[in-house]
Amino acid sequence: MEQDLTKTKKELQQFDLQTKKQVVTAFTIIGSATLLLYCAVNVFYGNFFTGILDGIVGILLVINLIILKKRSNFSLAGDFALSLLLTLFIYLFFVGGYQNTGILWLYSFPIMSYFLRGKKAGSIWAIVFIGAVISSFLASKFLVFPLPHNDQFVVVFILSLSIVTGVTFFYETILTTRQDILFEKTDRLDQLNENLRFISDHDSLTKCFNRRKIFEQIKIEVPRSFRYNSQCSVMLVDFDHFKSINDNYGHLFGDYVLKEMVRIMKEKVLRAVDSMGRYGGEEFLIVLPSTNLAGAKAVAERVRSSVKMKNFYHSEMDCFVPVTVSVGVTMVYGQESIDNILLRADKALYAAKENGRDRVEIYDPNLSGKEERREESKIFPIPRHPTSL
Repeated sequence: MEQDLTKTKKELQQFDLQTKKQVVTAFTIIGSATLLLYCAVNVFYGNFFTGILDGIVGILLVINLIILKKRSNFSLAGDFALSLLLTLFIYLFFVGGYQNTGILWLYSFPIMSYFLRGKKAGSIWAIVFIGAVISSFLASKFLVFPLPHNDQFVVVFILSLSIVTGVTFFYETILTTRQDILFEKTDRLDQLNENLRFISDHDSLTKCFNRRKIFEQIKIEVPRSFRYNSQCSVMLVDFDHFKSINDNYGHLFGDYVLKEMVRIMKEKVLRAVDSMGRYGGEEFLIVLPSTNLAGAKAVAERVRSSVKMKNFYHSEMDCFVPVTVSVGVTMVYGQESIDNILLRADKALYAAKENGRDRVEIYDPNLSGKEERREESKIFPIPRHPTSL
């Protein structure tokens, strides 16, 4: 929905380029057809050189359009088209064209140069064109080559051509400025949307996923593991006696412990593909794609040991506070419901609490606690009446 409301700078530039390509295609077809028509008319009335030049330019423009379609090099195609038109227009400046009206076509060159090449390159092409017209006028005087127009007309024409160029440059400047402002506002809007997405998806304290987002990740990973026949594990991590930490050392220190735990998990324990979210209070949910129970058990042990080995320093009391966590682990089996998965992980977590805390427990519905020895399988019985956390 956010992508429908705003386009990125790259998308807007791509849209502008596609629009230009469509307009160039239309003008090339119309221009080439007109030149080929002039070619036939000039040849019919005996102006063979002018007719052949019109035909060559028309055909080359069509070829240029075909190359543009295949290679999408708009800058190169624009330069090639402008070089062809410059040659044709300078020739018309010398010969005059039909009843000396060919010179009127020269007014279109500055407009086409800015349209095809933008403000900077278009200005260069417009200046080169005006310079070519002035040079041709001066050359005709030194070489005693008569022009179809008198000197006064040529001077007025050059001045009016310069005015057209200036007006076109002014318009292109306004257009470019508005586009820059639009791109800047679009970038700011994209940044604001990105910030809003982060706020809506992450816990404000720990900066890991919030409950809604981590549930979305589970809903993505469970069908994916079933589709690709891979394994996926889930674990619940809960701090031991966290209420006592808040009561004895203050809630600010408790917040510090939560943030540090998340930082350690992201930097030292979890992979980039793993997802971690705050499940509620001091309880966190971790999703491990492409991980079986043995792998999840190893990760859970690293989680537990990393927290236990961390020196949580209380600056006001000038002491280190021991902190531990209990972890419940289970694995996804087929296309089962999210509730079933979380129920097993929760039972495993309660078992870890019941069996002494600061430990990892695994819940595997395929195995029975009576059939497997605790030391070998690490599958622990689930208490009927779990104690308080």
